Amino acid sequence: MFPRRQNIRPRILGTLVFLGALLLLVNGTIIYSIRTSQRLLDQELGKRLQGTAHIAALLVQPAQFEMLALAVADTAAAADVCPDCDRPFFAGCGCRWAVCAAA
Repeated sequence: MFPRRQNIRPRILGTLVFLGALLLLVNGTIIYSIRTSQRLLDQELGKRLQGTAHIAALLVQPAQFEMLALAVADTAAAADVCPDCDRPFFAGCGCRWAVCAAA
């Protein structure tokens, strides 16, 4: 009724080897599909961002770009001036700002 004990061990070993190989194959397939899907999603996101940037570039008028350049220049010029004495930083003016006092 029961199989002989010496015949069970090779069967169990064969079954375990088969299950191990099947587990490795399934894991490899899952890892490959995840990496492939990530790559494809990155490509799609890049295409969408490129299209959005292209549309945004078409919507910007030359006058808006000039106003933006002037605003950036004003901000940069204001950042280089000491608020106490209205002289450029590092002028050695002796005011309370550490940047000016260090000069």
